[in-house]
Amino acid sequence: GWGGGGSGSRERTKRTILKAATHQSAGNSGSNQKRPKSKKKRYYKQVCYNRKARRNYEIIDTLEVGLSLVGSEVKSARAGTVSIGESYLQAEGKSCRSFLMHNSYFGNVDTCMIPHEPRRVRRVLMKKEEARRWGKKCEQQGYTMIVLKLYFNEDSRLKMEVALGKGKNVRDKRADIKDRDMKRDTQRIIKDFQRGG
Repeated sequence: GWGGGGSGSRERTKRTILKAATHQSAGNSGSNQKRPKSKKKRYYKQVCYNRKARRNYEIIDTLEVGLSLVGSEVKSARAGTVSIGESYLQAEGKSCRSFLMHNSYFGNVDTCMIPHEPRRVRRVLMKKEEARRWGKKCEQQGYTMIVLKLYFNEDSRLKMEVALGKGKNVRDKRADIKDRDMKRDTQRIIKDFQRGG
C-alpha cells in the first residue's frame, strides 16, 4: 500500500511540474515574439502659403489636388522658389488649370534639362466630378477657385490645397480685423491675469 501511494504522489508531482513548465514556456514564447517594425518616418514639407487668401475671401470649401509639372519645376518647388499669392484656378469643362503661379528657376537656367516658363498655365490634377461641380458654382454663384498652399505630402508628392471662396467686401474685412483685435486683446488680458495670479 505504501509503495502504491508513493508512486501516485510522484506521478501527481510530475504532472504539476510539467504543467508549470508548459505555462512558463508559453509565456516565454509570447515575450520572445518579434515586435512589429516601427513605420518609417513620413516626409512633409510646406513649400508656400497664400496669406492673402483668407483675408480676401470667405472660404466655402477646400480640396487637395495634384499639379502637372516638369522636372525643373519640381526642383524649384523643393527649393521653395514658388509664389502663389496671385494664383487662381479656372475650370474648363471636366478639368482645371492654374494661372499666375510663379515658379522660378532653381540654380542656373543652362543646367535645366527642360527649362520651364515661370508663369506658364499648368494643368491641375483634379477629379472630373469635382472640377465640374466647382466650375458650376463659380459660374452660377460667383465663387472663385484660389490656391491656399503648396506642399509635399507624406509620400513626397507635390500637392496643392485649393479653396472655393467668396470675395469679401470692405465691410467684411473691417469686421474680420475687429474680431482679430478683440481676440488678441482678450488673450493678452488672460495672460496678464494669469501672470499676476
